[in-house]
Amino acid sequence: MRYTLVVDGDPANLELTTVLLEREGHRVCQAATIPEAIVALRRKDIDLILLDEPEVLAELKTHPNAANIPMIAVTAHAMGGDRERFIETGCANYIPKPFDVVEFKKILSHYFKK
Repeated sequence: MRYTLVVDGDPANLELTTVLLEREGHRVCQAATIPEAIVALRRKDIDLILLDEPEVLAELKTHPNAANIPMIAVTAHAMGGDRERFIETGCANYIPKPFDVVEFKKILSHYFKK
């Protein structure tokens, strides 16, 4: 079974994202911290990583198990230039919070075919 790793330090955001993904048939592995995310990368077969902070992106990009996994920023960093910064540093896509559920599903559909 394949998983989406969701890394978010806010418990409410972590739960909301998990519920939305599970409703779409995704298996979810949650991590509230970078160390938890690194453990998950060792233990799960991850297809996609959703993350909320640039520091998470920078740290996970150095992990060998994450080298070929698309990462999507789902973040409150929604000021001018934030999207470009995330994309330039290696995110496959960017979803600003609060996000539109329809747009969220549309973006994820590019990474998971039912």
